Amino acid sequence: MAHVLSALSNATFLLFVVTTMLAMGFSLTVSQIFAPLRSVRLVVLALVGNFVLVPLLAIALTRLIPLSEPLKIGVILLGVVAGQISPVASTLSVACPRSTTIRCDAV
Repeated sequence: MAHVLSALSNATFLLFVVTTMLAMGFSLTVSQIFAPLRSVRLVVLALVGNFVLVPLLAIALTRLIPLSEPLKIGVILLGVVAGQISPVASTLSVACPRSTTIRCDAV
């Protein structure tokens, strides 16, 4: 029963993501999609942020926060994946729950 619920949950989540993206895509015109790409400055800033700053932030966080080696590798891998930093923050919040101390033990 748990296996069936897990599979149903995964399928429902995938359906939600796909339909949400399709709804957003269908609500935009082609010119609205390509308009942000005409700004070279915006495109360069987005590329630098995703491919330079976020990976550097992930590396800096793994050096500042004491983590086990596999967790460090995972945080860095999440940092080099283009997109958002939220996976890195989520990983660190699991590894380092909020506490009153600065030091965080590796999980």
